[in-house]
Amino acid sequence: MFFKKINFHKPVWNINFDIPKPGLTVQEIHYKNVEEIIPVDLLGKLQAIDQAPEYIRIFVWPKNYCGIWHIDGVWATTRYCAMNWILQGSGIVQFNSNMQDWEARTHKNYLTTVVESESIADGYLINTGVPHRVITQEDGRVTVSLAWKSKDIPFSEMVGKLSKIGLV
Repeated sequence: MFFKKINFHKPVWNINFDIPKPGLTVQEIHYKNVEEIIPVDLLGKLQAIDQAPEYIRIFVWPKNYCGIWHIDGVWATTRYCAMNWILQGSGIVQFNSNMQDWEARTHKNYLTTVVESESIADGYLINTGVPHRVITQEDGRVTVSLAWKSKDIPFSEMVGKLSKIGLV
C-alpha cells in the first residue's frame, strides 16, 4: 500500500511566514514549532495515539517538474510516513515498489520507469519508505508535510494507529 486518504477536513494551518515561490529546484524547509503551525484539533487526535509530528516540512516544487525517484530519510534511516496536504498548485506523487533500493537511494530519474500507482496526495498518509517521486504542472506545487523522526513507524502500523481514531 502506498497511500491512504486521511478522514479530516482540509486543515487551516497557522502559517505566519512567507512561503517561497516555485523556483528552479525543490525547496524543503523544516519547522520544529509544530504546535504553533498545526491545527489544534488535528494535533490533539495525533497526540491521543502518541504520534504528534516531530517536525513540519514545507516543500516548494518547481513548475512542470519531474522529480527524482527517492525514499525519504538518509542511508542509515528510512522515513516511513508523512501526512501531506497541498497548499498551492497541483501535481501527483508516483510510486514504484519494484525499483531497487539502491536505485532510489542514488536519486536516479528514470522517465521510462513503470509507475505502479499515483495520487494527488492532498490529505493523504504517504508511504515514504517506498520509491516515489513528485511531478508537477505549470503552477508548481507547495505541500505541507507532517513528519516524524524518533516516532516514525512503518506505514502499516501508522495506518493501524490512525484507523483506531478514525483518521483513515
